[in-house]
Amino acid sequence: MRIPPRITRLGGSAALLSLLLASGPVTAQAATPATTSTTAYSATAFRAAAVGSICYSALPSQAHDTLDLIEQGGPFPYEQDGTVFQNR
Repeated sequence: MRIPPRITRLGGSAALLSLLLASGPVTAQAATPATTSTTAYSATAFRAAAVGSICYSALPSQAHDTLDLIEQGGPFPYEQDGTVFQNR
């Protein structure tokens, strides 16, 4: 089976474009001196802001039960929890 030259040119162009797009942020980070602690802090702050917070007493009783189970490390009410499902 012969691949038409137009497709190979497009594939090469797409690969080059993705390489440039993927390496752009890496080069930008390497160009600006930053300490790792500052970067780790900003990533942590972003994750905390994205999740949000809620008062424990504002949660329903089912959430309290689930949080207690998580703290204890289980057992969880479903027999397949902690196993790999056989999705095919």
